Amino acid sequence: MTVPLCMRCHTGPAGVHHNKELDIRIKQLAQIEFEKNFSFEEFMRVFGKNYR
Repeated sequence: MTVPLCMRCHTGPAGVHHNKELDIRIKQLAQIEFEKNFSFEEFMRVFGKNYR
């Protein structure tokens, strides 16, 4: 899965590389979207970590 981010949101001072809360929130939203089409078990098999 990919999440399109501008350079500022990716590596800027408030971006995901410097903001753990934002990083986790994006991963949570990605998991929610993944699970709309696939199971939780499939998410765990592919990504190996539960973000919810």
